[in-house]
Amino acid sequence: MAAAVSIVVPVYNAEKYLPRCMASLLAQTLSDLQIILVDDGSRDSSGRLCDAYAVQDARVTVIHQTNRGAGFARNAGLDAAAGEYVGFVDADDEIEPAMFERLYEAAKKHDADMALSGMKQISAADETDVREVGGFEREQRFVSEEEREQLLLGVAGALPH
Repeated sequence: MAAAVSIVVPVYNAEKYLPRCMASLLAQTLSDLQIILVDDGSRDSSGRLCDAYAVQDARVTVIHQTNRGAGFARNAGLDAAAGEYVGFVDADDEIEPAMFERLYEAAKKHDADMALSGMKQISAADETDVREVGGFEREQRFVSEEEREQLLLGVAGALPH
């Protein structure tokens, strides 16, 4: 299935988080999506949940594999991606309804190879504890390799380890 955006979601023992993540993906204002759930050998009911989403919505594809880690799961999803662009979402993420529409439109507008967004990290223990990471509040176009490298290094350095 060709789509504007393929979204790869590595899933490992995420039964507690996956419903919230999938609700946010299925509610995207950009409906031309391919959602690829990669069950990375989950030992809980995550694999069955993934299969149920595929039955519920034709945009959802499920890959089941033995546990090899998130990187291998992302690569398996990339191999199955048919979209013009590819996005990555973790199974414990919840995304804004217009996120992929805004990223897609910005990428198309600037004929860009990639589009990035900031994120909010919310503490599981205290949902009022919110930390902004990356904070891309406006469109910004980078033309040099050095600018792009500095941006990506800054974002990677701001992520929790």
